[in-house]
Amino acid sequence: MDLISKILISLCLCAGVQSVQQIAWLPCQFIDEHVSLNNESHVDTQLIHREAVLQFGQTGDSAVNPRAVTFLVTGSKLDLRRYMEGVEAEQLKCEMRRYSTEGIHVRWPVQGAQGYNRWFSCTLRHIKGLFTVTGFLRHPSDQPAPGQHDYLHWPAIADGEILSTTVAMVIKTQSPSVKASLRSQKKLHCQFAIDHKGPKVTVEWHQLHRGKKIKRFSYISDSGRTEGTGVGLKELSGGDASYNLRSTEMSSEGKYICSVSVMPLLADMQINLHITGEKFIILLFQIGGHKFLLSELRQVQHR
Repeated sequence: MDLISKILISLCLCAGVQSVQQIAWLPCQFIDEHVSLNNESHVDTQLIHREAVLQFGQTGDSAVNPRAVTFLVTGSKLDLRRYMEGVEAEQLKCEMRRYSTEGIHVRWPVQGAQGYNRWFSCTLRHIKGLFTVTGFLRHPSDQPAPGQHDYLHWPAIADGEILSTTVAMVIKTQSPSVKASLRSQKKLHCQFAIDHKGPKVTVEWHQLHRGKKIKRFSYISDSGRTEGTGVGLKELSGGDASYNLRSTEMSSEGKYICSVSVMPLLADMQINLHITGEKFIILLFQIGGHKFLLSELRQVQHR
């Protein structure tokens, strides 16, 4: 084998090693909660910001930071790192929260799952706004939830504790903030994945516009029922719930919410759509049998 061939093989091997390298752990902020009822029986929530680590490995692994709460993500059909490929750890912000099922108990249908689970959400945001990913982490438990107001009885989690979890569900958008000109086509990206086949999933799109919440699309897999347009059913079957705007109007501007529900989990992904450029108001009226077209040009500040 000549020298050039050896060099080429070496380069390919190095590239292969780099391509399979993945993030081993991430520093996170665990936004814990202390919830209580005040004298008027209203819920008071105190947010507690704690040091945490999202660590990928196997059950029994030691914590990379013994002082932090460690969410150890072990093997499952979903790899959370797949949704942040090509990104360095320094480019991500990680936030962990507890997730309340509000007393709903559904046995999670995967092999080896115990009867009960404690749930956590993990949100990863690119610091330049390139994407947002939320994963739901399942931590098996032999204790049932204490009822509808389970957040009033959160089990204590000590500093340095290791919680062994698996990723049960993921939702992602590559367009947290979108700019579009009038009369343009735009795709609002939303994809999801679930760790088992045949889940009973509900997908919805809502728009928040001038204080009103408007349903744009809904799909229920159990019945196959759909309402509205904008999402391709073929793409939806593969986890692509992206919403397609054929022609943007001024009324298209606002906040869009992609919701994916698999009991007892509900994931929301928010996308902000801004209309930029010049806006035209067209007035058409008729005088004496003749039609006149008046155009008023309004310059809008580019966001």
